[in-house]
Amino acid sequence: MEGGGGGQLSLHWVTHWVVLRVGARQNLRYDAMCKQGCMWGVWSRLIRSTGQWRILKVVQPHTCRSSQPKRVHAQCTATYIGWRILGIICADSETSVLSLMESIFAFSGYHVKYSKAWRAKQHAVALLWGDWKESYGMVPRVLTAMAYYNPGIKWFPHTSSMMQPNNGIFKHVLQRVFWYFPQCRVSFQHCHPVILVDTTFLIGKYKGTLMMVVVVDPEQ
Repeated sequence: MEGGGGGQLSLHWVTHWVVLRVGARQNLRYDAMCKQGCMWGVWSRLIRSTGQWRILKVVQPHTCRSSQPKRVHAQCTATYIGWRILGIICADSETSVLSLMESIFAFSGYHVKYSKAWRAKQHAVALLWGDWKESYGMVPRVLTAMAYYNPGIKWFPHTSSMMQPNNGIFKHVLQRVFWYFPQCRVSFQHCHPVILVDTTFLIGKYKGTLMMVVVVDPEQ
């Protein structure tokens, strides 16, 4: 429940420096109780027919709100921060993690570690444009569309079966893909025999090797 209603709850807790113990039971119940000593708590249940949450019980008041923010907050998670920085990432996806750390402190009052800010940025990117696995999964569809609008394009994917850790089901995962445009195939027949092949290793999220083929005219 980090996004939507859960995100609003986390926003209230973090901005008011309230530390809670949250319990969720099979995504059907959502209970929040104070961890700082008072009896405050909220108990809710999901109504399956409507998809809305119903408050079953509220114990008030909340009497132990700290007058000063703590150095860390249990509800100030990377998922929550990712939800809060959506606007920043949408405006500039190249925003540095150090800049995000300053922005996070500005709206929350908490200094977060570099690793948490980095994870928050990855979560925000996934919310806006999909995660890295989804991006790889879109490659066949993109190449199919390219071939439809550019007749003559040929592409050859290579996949392998990989077991999913959460459900144990084998799924085809894209390993590599090769494609060429028809103009390249035609012009290749007139190329000089000097052909250079080079590769470069990809780093970051996209692993693998990028292969480049260059034709050189030996008379020039």
